Amino acid sequence: MSDKAQASPLDDDGRGWLARTWAAYSRPSMAGMLLLGFASGLPLYLVYQKTSFWLRLEGIERSTIGFFYWVGLFYSFKFIWAPIIDKIRLPGLGKLGHRRSWMVLSITGTVIGLATIATGDPSESLVPITIGALILAFSGATLDISIDAWRIESAPTELQANMAASYSLGYRLASFFSGLGFIIAGFANWNVSFLFMATAMAITGVLVLLVREPENKRKETPLDQLPWLAGPPHASASATFFFLAAKVALLTPVPEIVGLIFFGFGLFVLAAGKLICRGTWMPLPWRLLLAGLAVLWLIPADLLELTTGLPANQLLANSLLVLITFSALIAYAVSYVFAAKSLVGELSSIPDDLPRGRLYLVWIVPLVQTYQRYEVVLFGIFGLVLIYRLSDFTMGVMATPLYADLGYAAEVVGAVQSLPGIASTIVGLFIGGLAVQQFGLTRSLLIGSAITLVTNGAYAWFASVADGNDVGLLTLAVCSDNLAGGFVTTVFIAYLSSLVDPAFAATQYALFSSLYAFVNKFLAGYSGLMAEILGYTNFFLVTASYAIPGALLVMAVAWMMRRYPPKPIAQPEGASS
Repeated sequence: MSDKAQASPLDDDGRGWLARTWAAYSRPSMAGMLLLGFASGLPLYLVYQKTSFWLRLEGIERSTIGFFYWVGLFYSFKFIWAPIIDKIRLPGLGKLGHRRSWMVLSITGTVIGLATIATGDPSESLVPITIGALILAFSGATLDISIDAWRIESAPTELQANMAASYSLGYRLASFFSGLGFIIAGFANWNVSFLFMATAMAITGVLVLLVREPENKRKETPLDQLPWLAGPPHASASATFFFLAAKVALLTPVPEIVGLIFFGFGLFVLAAGKLICRGTWMPLPWRLLLAGLAVLWLIPADLLELTTGLPANQLLANSLLVLITFSALIAYAVSYVFAAKSLVGELSSIPDDLPRGRLYLVWIVPLVQTYQRYEVVLFGIFGLVLIYRLSDFTMGVMATPLYADLGYAAEVVGAVQSLPGIASTIVGLFIGGLAVQQFGLTRSLLIGSAITLVTNGAYAWFASVADGNDVGLLTLAVCSDNLAGGFVTTVFIAYLSSLVDPAFAATQYALFSSLYAFVNKFLAGYSGLMAEILGYTNFFLVTASYAIPGALLVMAVAWMMRRYPPKPIAQPEGASS
């Protein structure tokens, strides 16, 4: 029996909060979540940390190593293929269950990626390492999608904070375990180190078989009984898929012609979709608007070069391109929603007799259903998701350089971060779960904003008074920040999980998590420039202040949710029921 079928351990049945907390964490799903958190974290740490360290030891240029950071973009765009994981059952492996089969396949991919990296020699060629890193990152991102969906489906909403704490603890243990890569490389070599990590992932894949598959009562229309291209509005839905595929292709090392071909398919479907699709037909002005916005967010650099020209300053040029791309993407999404509403009326009451195709059911229904549930409140939710963790992302980049500039020895910093630092993170994770139990999500989000403001602001004081000799002061700074970070991580994951309809768990959670990760990581890239201009003290005061609009948005969204509560939506034909 799954957790959902049991009475919640958080029910107020006369027990104390400690007994209820123990009952929550003693459930089998929590142990499974711990394991899956470990499996989720290990590929990411190996991609970002160990590979780049090895390349630098071999004398590879920093600029080249920097490009390896781009493979992490798979984690920011995982919402694109998340619908496949939500809807498609794997042949053969499907006997393990929908979620577990995708986990096993993804872990197999991470093993292949690590083994491929292990065959490489950076002094001779970067090709095997590049291919292995791409396989590892894509498989790791796919594994994240499956695990997030498993977490949401395996426990009721009131237990999601506890699940998030267990997941995050497993993630932190993966960080600690990945440090063995340095030790093994020192005693043997990096090839042996990556083979060891591949073996660890393979063992994790076997242990996944011990994790219980969530109870699934969904009734789905077999996709092979449906046409590929149909649905309201059919042409724009199909075109959007091709545009997204084009953007992914243009951001990856595949030949540029692949992205341009996808782009051309998208424009063709918008122009002549009625000839090849079934369903309703979007008016020409809306199709022209979508085509123009797609061009703007797909190839902004080419458009600027043809019109005003790119700014000479490289930093300014890159910032302008990202701003144009992101703005055009948001405008595309908003235009698509309103175009669809103008075509078929309220999205929540699309006529049942309109045909629906595979692409529409797989990619469009989960996104449309998100808007159906929240409508105008969704824009406030997006704002909150984008800004809530901005303080942590931006200040964290400059914390380690601060320690070095203050004169702290590397071994002292490592010892503080590894022992009391990790312990305080773990404490923060579980305090976050307890806070959600006792106070609810809204109050816990506000508490998270408050402690983020205080602990990040304390770094400004730390930067102004520390001299590199006071280990106690360093320990206080690191532990307080890690405590706050652990608290906020648990609460925020629980909040994102509460926004998701379990029927579309993988797709909708991937959408929200990709949104905040991409924007926050991009803005965090300017932390060094801000610190140079403002100085450390003012820099940390500014990053701490980001918690204030985050708290205001928490209150605003809570008010909007009370006034416009989420609507229960009847599942469309072919979707989960």
